[in-house]
Formats: sequence, structure tokens, C-alpha cells
Amino acid sequence: QKSMKNKFLALLLNLLVIIAYSQETKTLQAVETTGKIKIDGILDEPAWTQAHTATGFVQYDPNNGAKASFPTKVKVLYDQTGIYFGFINYDPHPDSIRTDLTHRDQQSTNTDLVGILIDPFNKGLYGYGFMVTAAGVQLDLKATPNGEDYSLDAVWQSATHITDSGWTAEIKIPYSALRFPVADVQTWKINFFRFIARYLETDSWNFIDKKKPGFIVQSGELTGIHGIKPPLRLAFMPYFSTYLNNNDGIWSHSIRGGMDLKYGINESFTLDMMLIPDFGQVESDDKVLNLSPFETYYVEKRQFFTEGSELFNKGGIFYSRRIGAQPENYYQVYYELKPNEIITNNPTQTQILNATKITGRTPKGLGVGFLNAITLPAYATAKDTITNESRKIMTQDLTNYNVVVLDQSLNNDSYISVINTNLAEKGNKRLANVTALDYQIRLFKKKYTLKGTAAMSLRSGSEILDNPFGYANTIDFSKTSGNFRFGFENELSSNQYDINDLGYMQRNNFFNSKVWIAYNKYKPSFIFLNWSAHLGYGLNLLYENHNFQAEYIHTRFNAQLKNLWNIGFFAFFQPRDEFDWYEPRVPGWFYRDPAVTFFGGNISTKYNAKIVLSLNAHQFLSTDPKKHGYSVGANTSFRFNEKFNFSYGLNFDKANRYGYVYNEGDSIYFGFRHQRTITNNFTLNYIFTNKQGLTMRLRHYWSIADYENQFYLLQNNGRLKPSDFQTNADINYNAFTIDLIYTWNFAPGSELSLMWKNQIYTYDNRLVYNFSQNLINTIEAPQMNSFSFKILYYLDWLYLKRHQHQA
Repeated sequence: QKSMKNKFLALLLNLLVIIAYSQETKTLQAVETTGKIKIDGILDEPAWTQAHTATGFVQYDPNNGAKASFPTKVKVLYDQTGIYFGFINYDPHPDSIRTDLTHRDQQSTNTDLVGILIDPFNKGLYGYGFMVTAAGVQLDLKATPNGEDYSLDAVWQSATHITDSGWTAEIKIPYSALRFPVADVQTWKINFFRFIARYLETDSWNFIDKKKPGFIVQSGELTGIHGIKPPLRLAFMPYFSTYLNNNDGIWSHSIRGGMDLKYGINESFTLDMMLIPDFGQVESDDKVLNLSPFETYYVEKRQFFTEGSELFNKGGIFYSRRIGAQPENYYQVYYELKPNEIITNNPTQTQILNATKITGRTPKGLGVGFLNAITLPAYATAKDTITNESRKIMTQDLTNYNVVVLDQSLNNDSYISVINTNLAEKGNKRLANVTALDYQIRLFKKKYTLKGTAAMSLRSGSEILDNPFGYANTIDFSKTSGNFRFGFENELSSNQYDINDLGYMQRNNFFNSKVWIAYNKYKPSFIFLNWSAHLGYGLNLLYENHNFQAEYIHTRFNAQLKNLWNIGFFAFFQPRDEFDWYEPRVPGWFYRDPAVTFFGGNISTKYNAKIVLSLNAHQFLSTDPKKHGYSVGANTSFRFNEKFNFSYGLNFDKANRYGYVYNEGDSIYFGFRHQRTITNNFTLNYIFTNKQGLTMRLRHYWSIADYENQFYLLQNNGRLKPSDFQTNADINYNAFTIDLIYTWNFAPGSELSLMWKNQIYTYDNRLVYNFSQNLINTIEAPQMNSFSFKILYYLDWLYLKRHQHQA
């Protein structure tokens, strides 16, 4: 009986602790200092003894709401130049603190770190994140309702120090790295974090309940800051770069120079400009063989366009890769050749002349984004093989790209946004305008969420249909708090809705609906630390006439085990044939794709181990026994020491299915193809110090499609009829790339980089089934090598002015 009583009291105590954590909003007061703080990782200045202390950290992961494994203390000071943070991270085993080196902004589960999340406008939707690892590597980000953006790259100071009782961190964030309201007294949302790598444990000062929506809104408050003013934010970043290129034995070189400018218009808004930009050192795209009717989507990697993307991504109508992309009439020139002419030069990208961006948010929560970019005319060169005369063919004229966003933050983590994109090609050859309304409303004490998008497009030009106006709408209502959740979503698009001049969408003319339920367990139970299960049903129709497309049932289960391994399973059932209105590539036709079932799973060892291994596999089966396939993949990473690590991934995919081959009028031919794809990825990192490192990334993607002369004629009922149509539609595609880059952050905000790029792309119909022979053929194929050197220097106006006065 006494034992039962003790258990009951312990349970009651734990419950009270959890309730207290879930309801408390902690407050910390910053203390002003007039003394000099040296950022060396050692909190030995007298001012630190006068600072108030933040304590009582709680686990966010893996046991949400449990007490942190080790105590953490944080102190905050400020002066007229910036705000200071001192972390004291206790650890009874200092020799177990993970201090692996990484590149700046590179996340790793093998290094301890501390972090600060600040929302100076106290709205709970957007914030700045500053983190430093125990090895002294900086990470910074913009936190948004849609995730984290690591392209911030602010200029700030930090240092760390390992002690007998753990480790300490000292951070100074100058006011020039923040945007905050003009007010005599400042109240900021703030939270502090600590990551203990060997336990994969993330702790926060103010408890963040996973059962509640919103991350930033669950922060504490920082008070006590008064009498500070936003400084003049003006920085110049001139660059110089030089390139030596070898394109299939033909050498060329170039020298470039330009400048980026960052100017704080006021306390809320920042102007970014780049003149004659250089993106030659951006990592190579992971190109694939695309046999679908839709364009391949590639992730944006250019920093100018990734920074501040939380505003420009509103409404989902802006795809920044359109700026500086392949000219509109890149392929058209081959159909405009005169007799005896060949194309000797055809640029694959338009040249960006300049780009300007204004971003920011007012004290009342109004976010404003403005982006404008201009690309120069692009020309292909055609040469007459008889007379040797050459002529220029324009593939795209001077083009202006413009994006405007207004995003108003509302109470309870809500917002409403309006975004407009506009493309105008010189001479009105092509005009495209898209406007979207995007919103999120938290309801009933933020237990439920209503969100959606309403958009319309207007296009004009020589090839635009009679009706240039299109529209689309999405509405989503869901329960977004608690363990049990559910939701309903409907999305539609008219047949004329088109955003692809400055956005990305695969298809239009759809009316899709889906419902789902889910259960999330955030507390340890049985063998799990946490787990989630999801079940959903969807129905897809055409919008114009509500013709059937597809219906499906999907389910998934993901869990983290108590040994810190992760597992997952999924299944996708399509109970009846899909009516595919896109694969035939001819309006009004559809292909009746046999019903299919997908199922698979994944497992990975704990991410903080010296050797990490993850495996995944899936298989699909169809009511047509000929249509089937599977995929298996393995990824492993290995840490040699704190400086040296590598990872390797191998994926094999085999699929037998029907697909479009060719059409001539209403004669649409399909083929039955055996497709096999092998992808090898190898990444090596050697980090010399927390400011310089070397990375090599090698990728080989090989995909073959063998039709074995099995061709069919598409019928009016969507079925396939065997045909005597003959063509060599086989494909052997290779993409082999190597990116080797050395970077050195030799001064705050400044960087020197050396890069070697090797790119080989082959596409033909000569099938090779032997991997070694195919690799030899690929390496011997024409290739492009690029050697580049680039130096960018950060010049802060206030720093220059201060030193000028001292001189």
C-alpha cells in the first residue's frame, strides 16, 4: 500500500511539473554594461556577475517535457553596440563533449551546441537564430512558420571554451545583425537552446510543447533593454573571380568582378542589391532522367535568392530558378536553321544584369518583400557550313522579373499575405502576371487551423490561348494540437491557370480532395521514445468536367526507439485504375493506368554514432502483372575524427511500366519499358579549423530505359492496343559530377574559395548493361572542367567610419 502511495505521489508530481512547464512563460531581464566584453568564451568580466541567470532547461527532444540531463545557465548583457550572451553548460564528463568541426551553417548531430532564438517584434511568427558549436562553428538562420532558413549569414562574434565542469560560450550579436522596433523600452520573445550530441538531446529554456502548434510563439520574454537605437546598416561586399574552363578540350578563361550591397533603409527594412552577380561556384544540380510529362524541379542554391525566402515563398507562385534560367526559345532555334546551317553556340542560361531586393517587417507585423531582376538578351550562333558565315538568333530578349509581397502577422500565430509576380519581356513578346492571397488562421485557442490560397493568372503573348485568365484555390482545415489530429483539404485549378513563367507547377485543371487522421505519441512508451501514425484518403478529379483521375489510401508509421534508432513504414493503395490525363501529352486524351500498391520502410541507426547506417526499400505491384518494380537504398557515414568524415549513398531502382513515346496527331504511341537506375553519392569533408575546410562531392547517376520494341497505340477508352510501330526509343543517360571546393572565412563576412567542377552528361540510345563498362564510357565522353578562384570581402560602413575617426 505504501508503494502504491509513493507511485501515486510521484505520478502526481510529474504531472504538476509538466503542467507548470506547459503553462509558464519565463522572463529574463537583460542588464546594461559599460565595460568592455572580450569575446573569448571565458565569462571572466565583472559585468557577468551582475547579470540575471536563466535556468531550468527542459527537454524538447527526445523526451518532450522531461528535465534536462545537465544544468545550463544563460546570462544576458547589452550595451549601445550589441547584446551579449553567456552560456555555462555543465557536463560531468567534459571529455565526452562532442567538438566535431563542420562548415559554417552545416548542421551536425555529432557536435554539442547552444543557440538563441530572438523575435524582436514579439509576434511569435518570425525570429532570428544564432548558434555556436562547442568547436566554435557558427550557424545562423531565420525561423519562419514554414521552417528554418540557413541562408541568413549575419556578421556576429562568438567563442567557446572547454572547462573542468563542462563548456562555456560567449556571443555578441551587434544590433546591425537584427531588425527591431524603434522604442525606448524593448520586449523581445526569446528562447535558449542546448544540444547534447551524445544523447541526441535538445533542451530549451522555455518549454516547447510538441502537442501545441507554433515554435517561436512558445518562447519566453527578454526585458530590461532600453535606450538603444537601430544603427546605420550599410555594408559593401565587392568580389573578384576568375575562371579557367576546359570544354571537351577547348580552353577558355574569364575574369569577373561585381559587388553586393546591403543597406538598412530603416529599423524594419533592408535593401539588398547585386551588380553583375557570379554564381559559378554554386553546387551542381542533381540532374535526372525525366520521362514524365512534367518539368524537373531543382532546389535553389544561389544565396541571394534563398535569403529572405520566407516572404517570397508565400502562396507558392514564385520559383526563383526562373531568373537566369534557360532561354525561352533555347530549342526553337534548331527548327529555324537555314539549309547548311549548324548551331555553334547556344547559351543554356540567361545572364543576370542586376537584382534588387527589399525585405523587412514593421513593428505592427506587416512584412514587405520586393524583388526585381533583369536578364540580358540571349543569342544563339548559327554557322553556314558552306560560306562559313555566322548569324545571331535571339533566344530570349531583355526580360524583367518582379515579385511583391505583403504579409500581415495576426494574433494567435495567424497571418494573411498577398503576393504578385510579374514577368515582362521587351517588346511585350511575353507578359505574365500572377496574384495570390495566402492565409493561416488559428482557431479555438489555436487548437485548429484554417489555411489556404486563392490565386489567379493572366498571360499574354504570341502563343497564348484565347482565354489568358486562370484561377486556383486551396483550402485546408485541420486540428493541429494534441496527440490526435485530423484534417481536410481541397485544391482546384482551372485549365487556363499557369504560373510557370515565374513560378513552378506540374499540372493544372484538377479538383483534388483528401482527408486524414493522425496520432502522435510524444512520451516514451514500450520500446519507443516517440512515434506517429497517419492514415489518409484522397480523390482526384478534373476541374473542367469533373472526370475521374484517381483515388488512393495511404498510411505511414514513424518512430524513434529508446536506443535512438529510427524506423518507418508506409503503404499506398490505389484501389482502381488511374485515368492519367497528362501522360498522353495531347489534350482530351487519357491513359488508363492499372491500379497499383506501394509499400516499404526504412531504418537508421542512431545519428550520433561514429558509423551511421540507414536502409530503405519499397516495392510496387499492379493489377497488370507486367507492371511492377522495387527500390533499395543504403546510406552510411563515417567519422574518422573531429575533422575528417565522409558519407556514401547507393540507390538502385528497377521499374517495369508503360509510358508515352511518340505522337503524330491523334495517333499516340506508348511503350513498355524496363527502366533501371543506379545512383552513387560520395561526400568527403576535411575541416581544418572552424573557419576553413575542404569538401568534395561526387555523384554518378545512371539510368537506362529498354523498350524491347514493345509498342502500343492508345485507344479512345484509355487502353493500349499492340502496335507494329517501330522506333529506337531506348535511352542510356548518365550524369557524372564532381564538386571540390575549399573555403576560408578569413574575416567576418568575408570568404576566399577555390573550386574545381567536373561535369559529364551523356544521352543516347546505345544500351550498356555492364556498370563498369558504362562508367568507362561515361568518363571518356566529352566533359566540362572548371577551375575557379573567388574572393569576397565584407566592408561594414560603421567599422570603416570608426577606424577613420581613430586615424
